[in-house]
Amino acid sequence: MENGKMKMPLEIQFTHFDDYTTPETKTHWLHAHDSVCELYLFLRGDCEFMVENGVFPLSLGSVIFTRPGELHGVRVLRACRYARAYFQMPPDALDFLTPSPMRCFTDRPFGQDNTIQLEAGAAARCAAELMRIEAASGTPDAASVSLSALLTILAEVNAARRVAPERATDSTLITQALRCVNENLASIRSVGDLAARLYVSREHLSRLFSRSVQVTAGEYLTRKRVERAKELLRQGLGLEEVCAHCGWSDESYFISVFRRELGATPAQYRREYARRT
Repeated sequence: MENGKMKMPLEIQFTHFDDYTTPETKTHWLHAHDSVCELYLFLRGDCEFMVENGVFPLSLGSVIFTRPGELHGVRVLRACRYARAYFQMPPDALDFLTPSPMRCFTDRPFGQDNTIQLEAGAAARCAAELMRIEAASGTPDAASVSLSALLTILAEVNAARRVAPERATDSTLITQALRCVNENLASIRSVGDLAARLYVSREHLSRLFSRSVQVTAGEYLTRKRVERAKELLRQGLGLEEVCAHCGWSDESYFISVFRRELGATPAQYRREYARRT
């Protein structure tokens, strides 16, 4: 923070519509952010949201909050007009406020409790704040209105989280697989190993995974390893430690996969991240 202000501007996308003529369009599917938190508010469409430990249906009032490194994305289920609003900000963007309004991002284990369903009144109040942002767009007050609206929405989300009933455990195979990957990434060696831990055949797991998560189980394992590696590289860990935590037994293979996925070696990624921060 400098002079009581945020370190960098918020990125705000409001009522961003995309027309989908076929559900195979997956522009928004499965990604993670290196350095920003994202507050996502669903507005319209026939969609579901995958975030770390589960796949969730979306309806008006659905809110998803992710922090750096958490894999997430929207899948469009049928031809529809899809609309959402989202805010992106660095994790420390609002550190000048006490108590911190970023509790929905920080007061939870990584990859868990990423979602909340607002009740109708809270959803309507958040929608009104989004309308304020749209009305102020292009005016001298746009930045202050956007920050005010964000703080109001965060207050609604944090209040809803305090009183939300404990959600029943989802026991579907895909949810079990996602959780197993998150909890055992360092020791899972292959899709066959993952399937064995879930007591199903590799073929059955692969079919369900491709249908539900829209990437193969092998591709998901690779993406998780790369995202975890990026997080550890940002923390300053050496290659041997990164490989041990991410389930790679060979440093050369790790470097090859990392470069293939990101177009940069681990050393180049670390230098570029240090330069940006």
